[in-house]
Amino acid sequence: TTRLIMAEQRKRGPPERGSQKKKKARGAGGEEEDGGLPAEHVEFYRRDGLRCLHPYEYFFTTFVKGRWLGRTILDMFATEFQAESPEYYEQAIKVGRIQVNGATVDTGYKLKDNDLLSHRVHRHEPPVVDEPISIVHQDDDVVVVNKPASIPVHPCGRYRHNTALMLMGHEHGIWNLHTCHRLDRLTSGLLIFARHAQQARTLEAAMQDRTVAKEYVCRVLGHFPTEPVSCSEPIHIACNRLGFCTVSPEGKPAHTDFELLRRDRETSVVRCKPKTGRMHQIRVHLQHLGYPIVNDPIYRLDEWGIHPGKGRHPADADRIRAVSAAIVGQITRRDASFTVTADASDSPHFRADCTECGVRRPDPPPEERCLFLHAISYSGPGWHYETPPPAWAAPEAEEPELERLRAARAAVLDETVVVAPHAAAALAAAASAPSLESAPQPADADAGAGAGA
Repeated sequence: TTRLIMAEQRKRGPPERGSQKKKKARGAGGEEEDGGLPAEHVEFYRRDGLRCLHPYEYFFTTFVKGRWLGRTILDMFATEFQAESPEYYEQAIKVGRIQVNGATVDTGYKLKDNDLLSHRVHRHEPPVVDEPISIVHQDDDVVVVNKPASIPVHPCGRYRHNTALMLMGHEHGIWNLHTCHRLDRLTSGLLIFARHAQQARTLEAAMQDRTVAKEYVCRVLGHFPTEPVSCSEPIHIACNRLGFCTVSPEGKPAHTDFELLRRDRETSVVRCKPKTGRMHQIRVHLQHLGYPIVNDPIYRLDEWGIHPGKGRHPADADRIRAVSAAIVGQITRRDASFTVTADASDSPHFRADCTECGVRRPDPPPEERCLFLHAISYSGPGWHYETPPPAWAAPEAEEPELERLRAARAAVLDETVVVAPHAAAALAAAASAPSLESAPQPADADAGAGAGA
């Protein structure tokens, strides 16, 4: 298998310098995704409302980048890909899980131009909500679906088969679709796939030209005004590596229209019409107006202040550092909390050389499986697609759903977690870091750049 994958990558050759071709999806170690078992060998199972996946062998491959030239292979992996500890990479190189040009090398090997690196991993994908991806419409050009929350659109970070793009193949037998736009992993709703590259380019151009009308529905904290509200504050990426934004004069132009649908005792259901497609646009504009989405894991953090983001233009540097440290804390505690399963070696999927086998990480709690933001309709010249509203937007479900989430969050906060030593050190360093760029990247950062969501 290794020889076949390496031979295929060699035939393609390294990417041309300065090439404008789109980057491939990247995996947990940052390497390009080029290998893996055929789809028929991937085994799904269900547990407690989640779609889970048994671990499987996978190959990440990439040609050496310019900035890696002359560095030792161990130094490069330990500093560029911090998903694992330096000790893991040292052992992986020695036993041949990490190879150069299909051969095992010493940890002191210095990387050369045109070297092809491969990393064989026992891949453990996080679970996602066990809800079907329903087809809203399909024809010879497009497949339009209703994406459940918690599922990334395409392979990225730690996710590959538990993504909308791959699940369309597993569930519906529709493979080789093209993405035209994205939604955040926690955002649910309308997602349009193209069946061929030409249609993908056509839809991408229509969205960039703003000839596609998009509507979302969300639930926000507080009593939203009864009259329509517009926000035209420019949006700036405050920290690329952690994937969050603020309003700032340095940002790109953005415009969103909002309209109140209904209110209850503490929250409001709001219709959102983004006219541009900036990263986290709806979430950032709502926060700036003083009405953050009720369960937003980023823009409702206490570190934003008593009135999160309201009228702040832009957020000050100290506050951005505090928010960055809080996000790093969330990521590290989530990824490092675990229990050790004594009987793991009895499983047919167990690998003795895998750092994840034998470790049971807690399932995501209910409030981390969904963001109260849903893409409800997309319209273009001669076409209109729409989904039903989500359960949390229904009037009869308002108070029980909110009470359930409050109780779930309180229970999670009371749990005791075990933090791996190198992860705890990373958390402490990131929390006190003077620079945003010193913080580690979340595993699913690529999934956060939704068009307007």
